[in-house]
Amino acid sequence: MRDKRKEKDLINNQKLWHKLYSIKQREWFTKKIINFNIDKGVSGQSLYNKVEADIKESKNRVYELINAFKIGRRELYGIINNNNNNNFKVLEIKKIKVRLIYGVIGLNPEFALAQYKSYLDFILNRRYRSIVTMRDYVNREYFYYPSKCNNKWSINLKAKLYWEKISPNEPDDKPIPLKLSNSGKTDPVKAVEKIFDITNESECERNLFDCSYTMCIVLIDSLLVSYNKNTLMETLLKKNDKVEAYFIIANPLSITHDCFLRDRVYGLYEIKTFTNREEWNDLVIGDYVYFKNHPLLTVFMPGAPWIGEHALIIDVSDKEEYDLEIDNKRLVEFSFRTLRNGYKFSGHGMKKPMHYIEWFRKSLFFLKTQISRAANIAIVHLENIKVHGKQTQNGFVKVHQNQQIELMVNNKLQMIECDIFCYTTRFEYDCWTDPKSTEIGIYKIWNINAEMKTESWKRPETDFVICHHSKEDLFFIDYKKDIKYMYKDGKLVLDSAIQIIKENNYYWSIPYFDQDETEIDPQKRKKPKKHKILKVEGNQLSEIEFTTKDFFNHDLARFLVVRPYIDFSADYLDKLHQLGAIKSERTN
Repeated sequence: MRDKRKEKDLINNQKLWHKLYSIKQREWFTKKIINFNIDKGVSGQSLYNKVEADIKESKNRVYELINAFKIGRRELYGIINNNNNNNFKVLEIKKIKVRLIYGVIGLNPEFALAQYKSYLDFILNRRYRSIVTMRDYVNREYFYYPSKCNNKWSINLKAKLYWEKISPNEPDDKPIPLKLSNSGKTDPVKAVEKIFDITNESECERNLFDCSYTMCIVLIDSLLVSYNKNTLMETLLKKNDKVEAYFIIANPLSITHDCFLRDRVYGLYEIKTFTNREEWNDLVIGDYVYFKNHPLLTVFMPGAPWIGEHALIIDVSDKEEYDLEIDNKRLVEFSFRTLRNGYKFSGHGMKKPMHYIEWFRKSLFFLKTQISRAANIAIVHLENIKVHGKQTQNGFVKVHQNQQIELMVNNKLQMIECDIFCYTTRFEYDCWTDPKSTEIGIYKIWNINAEMKTESWKRPETDFVICHHSKEDLFFIDYKKDIKYMYKDGKLVLDSAIQIIKENNYYWSIPYFDQDETEIDPQKRKKPKKHKILKVEGNQLSEIEFTTKDFFNHDLARFLVVRPYIDFSADYLDKLHQLGAIKSERTN
């Protein structure tokens, strides 16, 4: 029988805890230690005596380890290059270290024992190095997206000596898995370190990768905290002569390229799926999480790589629980306090750590804006068709009939015949972005202030192009302003089209594909879906609001979590010692 009073006394006893560890965090930690001891068969008064002893021992480990992280130069870089007061920054770093140590011990209470000191050092330093690298290097101009430099994927100039393409003829505008060159095989440690050497390089000579490839680099780099990093890298390099299995820079969750995350011999990482709130509460600093974006994002940004987000948990603060069953009004008014105190994550392209709900709130507002824009364009076009048919009207619309056009929709290329309508008219739509922004787009909305507008405002726009298929129940909206902008190499091309299809006599919808990145069989990944944007009531067309319920009906409540593998068996610890990851625990 659990004794809630005794649990509360343990949580509130200041002498049992590090002073920077909050009440909310203590509740989580105490629950983990209690469950651990219950699983070991401890019960009755002995249970709480043992839990108190474990909490005391954990506090000792925290104080012992708080300044023992192997970061040095990188951590100093983050402090120097942060505009905040340095003393405040140092305090925040200390808080993160305290939460990290307690988090790792809470997940694996055996780490409170001094006999596993070297092993715990290895795990803590891997996690801490990864978040510092992401926060203070990746997102401080060491890495850029390929879109910044004509979609060119590349590693920085100094690192090119050590890395080469797996497929030499792969074009630069495609993801380019990289493996070690001959020079890289000679010194794999330097090959990794050179990725972070961008001295005197221009922006487009630096590392140009998306968030998944960047995450792969961050995780490879985190292995350099090993007790003997040279031994570790060289051992992995020689294993079965399968260099690509360990030193490949690619999407770390890709099924087409094996990588060090999937190693089954040394078990340096494990991959889990979290699907419920209790599991979410077990996220700790340094966890690598992958979660899906709403698939409608790729409809409004054709060809964009935002199927999902690769991110690191940067801070857990008060381990604030969040509920995805949240109504539209509460999501819009989501408190600034919760955004500060809940889980925060960071990935390539995020200038500052962000709360999970904050990310989806901004995604929701972006989608609401884009859907409203598409719906209002569709209303203008359909009402014009109803009144005027396919006739050109001076000062309003010019029609180019029976055009052969190359169309890219849902990332598939097809040739169709359609009538092209070039409208020169003004329309308005509901906008949820900052009214000071000069454009609507993913790059703007991700960076607006967290205290976002809670109501939309009407945004005016003029000129748009419609490609109306010979079938009367299908047309495409393009963001171009006139037919002359649609020509490429002498052909008419629609490369950013939104498909609008009539489902029945009542609704017009946007079809899209929900790509399941966790499905092994590619044939099973594409799940065609539709989102209704217009409804017909009598002779009137009206927009359908995109609600929070619609948003969270999508499978967003699932994380893939990658974290260091933990095994306290003597065989595994000997294996890590041979690998060079840790000192022999038997000598501690």
